[in-house]
Amino acid sequence: MRTIIIEYGLLMISFGLYFIISYLSKFSKLRNLKEALENPGRIRLLNFKHLTGIVLLGLLPLAYYSDYYSLFVSFTELTSIVMSSFIAISVIVCILAIKSASQVRLQPKFQFKTEKFWISNYFINRILFLISYEFFFRGIILYFFLNRFGLWPAIALTTALYVIIHAFDTKEEIIGAIPFGIVLCLYSYHGSIWMAIGLHLILSLTYELIIYRRFTEIKEIKT
Repeated sequence: MRTIIIEYGLLMISFGLYFIISYLSKFSKLRNLKEALENPGRIRLLNFKHLTGIVLLGLLPLAYYSDYYSLFVSFTELTSIVMSSFIAISVIVCILAIKSASQVRLQPKFQFKTEKFWISNYFINRILFLISYEFFFRGIILYFFLNRFGLWPAIALTTALYVIIHAFDTKEEIIGAIPFGIVLCLYSYHGSIWMAIGLHLILSLTYELIIYRRFTEIKEIKT
C-alpha cells in the first residue's frame, strides 16, 4: 500500500507541477509557437518551458519508474488493421493540421525578432518534449492505471488527465484532446508507444512548421 501511495504521489507531483506551468503559460503568452513568435523574447521562454516539461514528464519519471524503459523497445505484433488505420489516421491528422494552421489569424502588428538559433532549438526541444509527454501519458500513466483497473478505465483516466492538462488552451484544443487522447492510448496499447509519439509529432510539427513559414512570409513582406 505504501509503495502504491508513493507511486501515485510522484505521478501527481510531476503532473501537478506541469499543470501549474500550463496555467502560467496562458497569462505569459507561452501556450504555443504562434504566441511566442508574436511576442518578442517569448521563444526563449517557450524553449525553457519545454525543457522543464522534458524533466518533469520524462527524466524524473524515468529515474523512478525504471520498469517502464521497456515501453521504448516493446512492440505488440502489429496487425494489418492496426497498421492501415494508423496510416489512414496519420494522413487525416496531417490534413487537419494543415487546414487549421492555414486558417490561424496572425497578429498584423507583430515584429519578427526571433533568431534562427532559437527557432532551431525550439523544434529540437519540441520533439524531445513530445517524446517525454507521450511517455508520461500514454506510457507511465496509461500502464499504471491499466495494471490496476483494466484497459478502458485506464484509457478514460489517462484521457481525463490529458484533457485537464489542456484546460488553459483553446476550446477547440480541449475538445479535440478527447478523441485524440483515446486514439493515442489505443495505439500505445495495441501497437507501440512509438505509434502514439509518431502521431503526435505528425500533428504538432505539421501545424507548427506551417505557422512558422507563414510568419517568415509576413516578415519578408514587411521588410
